[in-house]
Amino acid sequence: MAAFAKAYQSSFNRRPNITLSLTNGTLSALADSIAQSINPELDENSEKLWNKRRTVNFFIFGAAMGTPLNYWNKFLERAFPLRRAGALPNSPISLRMLFTRVGVDQAVMAPSGLTAFIGIIGILEGKTSRDLKNKYSDLFVPAILANWKVWPLIQLFNFRFCPLAFRVPFTASCGVLWTLYLSNLNSK
Repeated sequence: MAAFAKAYQSSFNRRPNITLSLTNGTLSALADSIAQSINPELDENSEKLWNKRRTVNFFIFGAAMGTPLNYWNKFLERAFPLRRAGALPNSPISLRMLFTRVGVDQAVMAPSGLTAFIGIIGILEGKTSRDLKNKYSDLFVPAILANWKVWPLIQLFNFRFCPLAFRVPFTASCGVLWTLYLSNLNSK
């Protein structure tokens, strides 16, 4: 695991956006693959079907979000520093800034990311603007309410303990279960 983390860090240092996009896309595709294996589509003979296009769509969405999430995390790091400039790495953090960071993330990125998910996946599925509006009306409120039950705690841990380079992969790893939820919600 240490060798993987070292290779990832090296890749992140050289090409952060590509690294995060590929990592996020891969984990999103993995989540959809798990969702399809748990709740498979069946053909007329009750045989399991694999919707490869759907998995590709999830990869595209995850990859598309890698760079914006990188810049978002950098913004949060600068706007809401957990330690004063020049403080030692082991010095106490500001809990006020930590909770503010989580609050801003949940107030801005959670609804933005969910809106992007509904829109990008819908466009990749060939939905019309009316279909997208209906999908948004059906999915947004239940999904954002579910988000706010789970993600603030994940983000507290993430912002407190994960180095900047590992924040997107950490949330993408936690997001495997979240994407499983969204994938199942989207397929209804």
